[in-house]
Amino acid sequence: MEPTEKDINDLRSSFFKRCGEEKVISLGTFHQNDISRARNDDDWIRRFLLHHDNDHKEALNMLMETCDWRKKFGTNDINEKNVNLELLESGSMFPHGKDRDGKTLLIFKSKKHVKGTYNFEDIKRVLVYWMERLERQEKGDMISVFFDMDGAGYSNMDMDYTKYIISLFKNYYPYFLNYIIIFEMAWVLNAAFKVIKTWLPPKAIRKIKFVSKTNLKDLVDPENALRSWGGFNDYVYSFEPEERAVGEPFSAQDECKKKVHFADKSPILDYACESGFIEPTFPKDASTIVNHVKLAVNPCETLPFSYDGNDLKGSITLKNDDLQCVSFKVKTTSPKKFRVRPSLGVLSPDETVVINVVLLTGYESPGLNRDKFLIMSLPVQSNDMTPEVLHDLWKSTPEEEVHGFKLRCSLSESKPDGAIVNGSAFASHTPDDQKLTKVTSDMLKLQSAVCGLREEVKVVQRQQWIIAAAILFLACIIAYISGNKSGSQRSENSCWVMNSTI
Repeated sequence: MEPTEKDINDLRSSFFKRCGEEKVISLGTFHQNDISRARNDDDWIRRFLLHHDNDHKEALNMLMETCDWRKKFGTNDINEKNVNLELLESGSMFPHGKDRDGKTLLIFKSKKHVKGTYNFEDIKRVLVYWMERLERQEKGDMISVFFDMDGAGYSNMDMDYTKYIISLFKNYYPYFLNYIIIFEMAWVLNAAFKVIKTWLPPKAIRKIKFVSKTNLKDLVDPENALRSWGGFNDYVYSFEPEERAVGEPFSAQDECKKKVHFADKSPILDYACESGFIEPTFPKDASTIVNHVKLAVNPCETLPFSYDGNDLKGSITLKNDDLQCVSFKVKTTSPKKFRVRPSLGVLSPDETVVINVVLLTGYESPGLNRDKFLIMSLPVQSNDMTPEVLHDLWKSTPEEEVHGFKLRCSLSESKPDGAIVNGSAFASHTPDDQKLTKVTSDMLKLQSAVCGLREEVKVVQRQQWIIAAAILFLACIIAYISGNKSGSQRSENSCWVMNSTI
């Protein structure tokens, strides 16, 4: 039922009454933009009522929780300047086209998403960036989520990511979801989606539409459907910054500077906001030029960790591409968790060093994505400096002469169930993960059984062909022998007739 003007005003009054009781405005608990929006935007208030079928109490609770989350997450301050630009440009999620109802599609290219490739906080910020941008673009009108599952497999299924997408629509973006369109999902992923459905309210489950190339036209017009979906749209994603009204600020925290502290309390000035670093721009070959010093760093953004037995290990390769000697130093946000060898040294021109990083015993892998490493460099006169001299040099060098190149940690592979990792049992940490692991294991067993049956069928088919060929060969021999016998008999009969005649 459509909320009346009285319903909207009543909810607004209840909101500000509760804000006064909890002193959220005077304490700065909510962002001023959201306070103004609640005061002036009838459509926004209306959406909370529609989301809960005009249940005043539930709508009020959601409005309060939404404002609280938006303040804590920094939602009003998110823009393309303070999210991970590489992820934004990767094409793993982007809006394009409309469904049959005229609602914009927010497309998730599942095969381009592999869990652990990017920091999860960065993924959440980019997702919220698109949600906020679409809210402004569509003026609060609904959107449809389009999961392009073509070519996706188990490595592309990220349950935490999927759960977060659902939570945004369920808890913080009222009456914003039109359809959840799932395109070309492999049958082996059906079990995973059974788990996902348990997170959805009944109304949202009715919005899920499974489609393939043959019936996509029922939900998306072929003119809007991409070529890869069997449509006629030649669009190829390329990120374009949002066009905002002249004079409209992106955020209250644009170009804010904060200090980021690493292991030895030495601050490195860098651009940062509440929810993460704003990465500086580097050449694509990952070479960094500072004070006429060129140091190549590989990997260039994310430090992947993989298992070597029961240990989690990663490596960083540094190469001095300059004509002078360069000293390097490695720091981490969690020095007690890692063993880094070497962490300090000097590279001659064209010299390369591999830095080995090991997660120490007693620390668990799930928190790995929150850790970062800082690779620092500065020019030096020679490569025969003692460790003591190097330490003194780094202490006495002004901060502006030191460059910090940041790497985020990621887990590139998982460990089998029941294995001991760094002194602790490695297992799923939520009931949903455990349920999915069991279902996935069962599906893999089923797949293995199906593959075995296929091989047996192939063997039986080969045997049938061999038997058929043998039967045909025997038939030919029998026919040949029979023909010879008939010929011999005719010859004998002819001779008998001739003798009788004579």
